[in-house]
Amino acid sequence: MYPIHSVLSAARHADLLLLSVRQQSLSTLTVSPFPATVGSTVYAHFVSDSIPGGSDTKWYPWVGGTWRSWVQCTVTGYRDRRGRPAQTGTYDELSQMLFHPAPPPGSSGGPIVDENGSVVGVILGSMKEYGSSLNQGWGAPAQDIFEVRWIPLFVFIH
Repeated sequence: MYPIHSVLSAARHADLLLLSVRQQSLSTLTVSPFPATVGSTVYAHFVSDSIPGGSDTKWYPWVGGTWRSWVQCTVTGYRDRRGRPAQTGTYDELSQMLFHPAPPPGSSGGPIVDENGSVVGVILGSMKEYGSSLNQGWGAPAQDIFEVRWIPLFVFIH
């Protein structure tokens, strides 16, 4: 972890901040200019206070006594700012990215990457849609990252 030097930009609707740190050698991930299509495979960086039971996922020790894992997920849909279904490849506004399985508490801010390792979203939490028993992940799609970014790379400092 590194101390934050300043806040460069923010997108309130997406709950995203662009922060600067004074560390020179941070690892970075590229941000994809294209949204992941519904049904595509993505990988989300999950964080948990303890190793979740009943999972075949390998978990590794991480900062502050937490555990981390890259979990294979499926994009299940998109919503606009009003919560209405939205589709990639159209003029629809993609404000919310939905994926399954849902991340555990503590995962917010983690990247969602495509099979090429490019960031296609940022985890915000999990949710259940009205009338559904399926708990799914909820994130900000890459287009929201482009609204706050000033540099060509997304710095992973979660």
